[in-house]
Amino acid sequence: MVKYKATYFFVFLLGTFFMSMFVVQSLALNSREATLEVIIPNVSIDGKIQLRWTIGDTVPHTETVQRRVGNGFFGDINILQSTSNGINSWTDTLTESGDYAYRIKSMYREGGRNLYYYSIFREVRFTKLEEDIIPVDEDIIPVDESSELSINEPMLISGIVMVLVVMIIFFMYYMKKVRRR
Repeated sequence: MVKYKATYFFVFLLGTFFMSMFVVQSLALNSREATLEVIIPNVSIDGKIQLRWTIGDTVPHTETVQRRVGNGFFGDINILQSTSNGINSWTDTLTESGDYAYRIKSMYREGGRNLYYYSIFREVRFTKLEEDIIPVDEDIIPVDESSELSINEPMLISGIVMVLVVMIIFFMYYMKKVRRR
């Protein structure tokens, strides 16, 4: 009997593990967790990324915007005091190209303890655009529009070669006639 209970318990744990792998969190599970909207990259030279999120709880709390660069760790980049629910927003300015991820950490103070809730993270790839102006080469010679007919160097060489070939053909033809006599 004990053997069967252990087997059922093992099957239950295994099933719970595999079922949890297929659950995807898209909304906050708790009213204190922030729901961070999908980041729509704004392709601009200034590198501004607009973050928007909502928190359903009206209890005063602190919201911290966290950012991760590449595969690194999340770090705090801005702390906001919030007392009401609704849509909150903040703009981050990026200076380097790379892969970034953002999340919102909300902190509530209850009974002398700090309770932390994290939103799911959203990723964005930023590519810094360069606005360098390419200077015009000063060695460019403008086309002389006063002369209608101009011969460039390759055409001149081709013409000379063709004239030489024709002259050689006539010379060979003439030499054949002279030998026959």
